[in-house]
Amino acid sequence: MSEVLDTNLIVENTPALSIIIPIHEGSNSYQPFVHALKLAYASKGELEIVDVRDEQEATEHLGVRELLERWGVLPDNAHRSDVMDIGLKVKKVVKSGNKKKEIKKRLDRHPHDILVIGTDSKPGFGLPFGHDLAEYLAEYFNRTTLFIPSDSRPFINESTGKASLRKILVPVENTHSGNIALGKLSSLLHLFPECSPEVIAFHVGKIFPLLESSKIDGLNLRTELKSESLIGSVLMAADKNDVDLIVMATKGRSSFQDKLIGSNTEKVLRGSNRPLLSVSMH
Repeated sequence: MSEVLDTNLIVENTPALSIIIPIHEGSNSYQPFVHALKLAYASKGELEIVDVRDEQEATEHLGVRELLERWGVLPDNAHRSDVMDIGLKVKKVVKSGNKKKEIKKRLDRHPHDILVIGTDSKPGFGLPFGHDLAEYLAEYFNRTTLFIPSDSRPFINESTGKASLRKILVPVENTHSGNIALGKLSSLLHLFPECSPEVIAFHVGKIFPLLESSKIDGLNLRTELKSESLIGSVLMAADKNDVDLIVMATKGRSSFQDKLIGSNTEKVLRGSNRPLLSVSMH
């Protein structure tokens, strides 16, 4: 067995999260699955796996018990009931047919807190010229979404289940978006008490927006002012600081131009290979 995950690190008072992960591609399925399982397990919540791959695409086996055994959470050769005994609920749904329709049905079936999804977004225009299924589902879901790009460096170790978050980048457009993004980040970091990341928050402008102390208490926060464009600043800062995660508050597509060229979140996804947590402002 690999290095054991210290279950004493799990924070008991963290609200249980309902996580949904659509498995819609032949590649880039496993790392999003690893992150989704960690979030569900750490919060003693629920994981719903919606597998809509066809037989040719299903090249990766996604085993919940196998991964939890590797993390040292379950004993070897664990039974399905053992998963329930650790406070984790898992539902796996296998569907065929139209991927978009089947995943939308599951998103509509009951409320979920976080959508975790792998993406292979490439540079280009937005819908309908390059808006991929992951981006469409995130826009439809319109809540917190964790994107795991295919060429990204994962922040959950698949062998141990431990998180590695050294630096996190948070663009702050204004007070409202900053409070939402940093508040969500602060609550999620309680799931990873083994991490004490530096949080780099930046604002494009001359005066950094005033933030609520309750949203940033406990964060190792560093603020910066930028003069470049928002997207350029995000991409430059992500590379310069070698961040493990980008957190962005998003309003979705609010204009005709957005519908043509994509939201700021989509532009960052297409220009960066970092995991990205998109937090809805609605």
